[in-house]
Amino acid sequence: MLWALLITLLSLAPQGEFENKSVDNLDKVVHLFLYAVLVHLFMVAFLKQRQYKLLHRYGSYTAFSAAFLLGLIMEILQGTVFVSRSIEFMDMLANTMGSLLGLVSFYMIYKTLKK
Repeated sequence: MLWALLITLLSLAPQGEFENKSVDNLDKVVHLFLYAVLVHLFMVAFLKQRQYKLLHRYGSYTAFSAAFLLGLIMEILQGTVFVSRSIEFMDMLANTMGSLLGLVSFYMIYKTLKK
């Protein structure tokens, strides 16, 4: 949950705080990384817990859906509530691709550890 809080804080901070024009699309790489790590952490948490069987069983769907919704809500808030921010489709795409990357990385590592 701390990682999701970090994403929220970074997403809602004024845009000028993080602008770096020396590297094109660096912010998209950051979005990709943040959401990949988020989904990966969700997957670890969901599979380790045993109290909620459905969450354990459908962890990948839940992790991806939660990350996707967080990214969508953050982009909507940026475009509607915060004056210094705007909705960017490419950010949403980077969030989604990062979420998928998080699932892939988790399964690659998890399968390696199971052998």
